[in-house]
Amino acid sequence: MPKFESSWTRKTLYFSKSETADLADGATAASIAGAAFPDPVVSKIISMVGGTIALLAHRAVKQGKGLAFTVYGLPPFPQTPPIPSFHDRKW
Repeated sequence: MPKFESSWTRKTLYFSKSETADLADGATAASIAGAAFPDPVVSKIISMVGGTIALLAHRAVKQGKGLAFTVYGLPPFPQTPPIPSFHDRKW
């Protein structure tokens, strides 16, 4: 299960190495399935988001790391889009 850390101005979701590998496979499948969606705008959005997450997750797995997403901002609304990063945390 992904780990979640929260502070006043930052929220981070950490995926372990095995979860990152599963995320890579799932995001790849989602981007392929998104191409079959009937609405052309929605299919492009699903394919682009799935492909981007798959690319990041595959790169993290290749480097032997986990994937993390961080959002910065003051409550109740985040001020940034999710910022991806790789991590070496052990748990």
